[in-house]
Amino acid sequence: ARSAEGDEAFARMIGVWKEGEVVEVMQVDEGFYGAWFEGEIVEHVYPDKCVIKYLELREVDSDHMDAESEPFIGTDPVSVLRPRAPPTDPSLHATWIAALVEGRDADLWFDGGWWDVTVIRA
Repeated sequence: ARSAEGDEAFARMIGVWKEGEVVEVMQVDEGFYGAWFEGEIVEHVYPDKCVIKYLELREVDSDHMDAESEPFIGTDPVSVLRPRAPPTDPSLHATWIAALVEGRDADLWFDGGWWDVTVIRA
């Protein structure tokens, strides 16, 4: 049921998470849990969700993926959205690698998404 308070919160959500914006969405499905994949907001769903068209995730499983696969479209709560990471400057890669510390957490871009990892050896 809609309420004035809910309508205000929905309007604020639309102002923060704009249609056409590319965001990162934390995955909650087994095998992907905790990974962040990029997608475009294509629609808002009352009271607190966005329809996301993913850039890398596809409708078919990875064993049968081809260039013709359609992007996966899902409806996700805004609680699992975050702004897209800024592009990385390739000239900084050596500095990033030098700063890695064994036992520390890091984000790793792999297979189309950001994954939380722990550095085992640096």
